[in-house]
Amino acid sequence: MKFETNAELKYNIVSPATLILNIHALRTPRQTVLEETLVIKPYVKAEELSSEHGENRLIRIEILKDEDITISYKAVVDNFFRETDHTDQPEISVSGAKIVSTKWKGFS
Repeated sequence: MKFETNAELKYNIVSPATLILNIHALRTPRQTVLEETLVIKPYVKAEELSSEHGENRLIRIEILKDEDITISYKAVVDNFFRETDHTDQPEISVSGAKIVSTKWKGFS
């Protein structure tokens, strides 16, 4: 299934700051990013950071002065899914769900 996603974020920065955003579409064996654009206005330096497994992609933006910035992201994504019938599956409460955690190695 091919689809388009987008986001626009506006920030009023009142002092020097670092933003770390998770705005990019995931890249997985079942999801391919066909096209994407990331625009930051006014231009500021941005660095892409990838997780250990490469699925999550963060951006780190260093803002050195007080200013308003706009971050626009757009992607065309193709993914594979399969419909499954869960009619006979028992309900599980959120409090009873198994939580899986991974260790984050931080920034290098």
